[in-house]
Amino acid sequence: MRKIVKLIIVTLCFGLFLSCGLSLHDKKATSNSPCSSLQGEGFSAFVERFHTDSLFRISRYCDVITGGNTDDSVYYSIMVSDSVVDYTYVWDKKEANAYVADFISMIDDPGYVHSYKMVGDSVVEESCNIYESSCLFWLCYKKDRVDKKWRLSEIHMEYW
Repeated sequence: MRKIVKLIIVTLCFGLFLSCGLSLHDKKATSNSPCSSLQGEGFSAFVERFHTDSLFRISRYCDVITGGNTDDSVYYSIMVSDSVVDYTYVWDKKEANAYVADFISMIDDPGYVHSYKMVGDSVVEESCNIYESSCLFWLCYKKDRVDKKWRLSEIHMEYW
């Protein structure tokens, strides 16, 4: 009798283990699972989609995109403190989209050097520069502290 009870308990535990394993796997696959929202979005998945999906790209622009653009000489002064003024270019969203599309098209061009640089735990710079020249192109992505999603925050297109 004890053997039958042990066999039933082991069978039930094994069945429960399998069903929990399958349901955990299914939960990981959905984007609405609590686990994925706590961990936030991975940079690799974000940047791959950012490069290939134009609607996604536009949805991930910060409200204000700053940076540099030597094609346009209009810079805005932003007061950093009482005595320090930072001259920063503020990108128009339509203009930003055109420059980002150009940037992405340069990535596979063998005449450009493409790289990523971690600036902080939630800041990554992506650069694409003409080899041994003074043309500097880079995008800066920041991870939002609230929704844990990566967003484009800066564009730099500078020729010296």
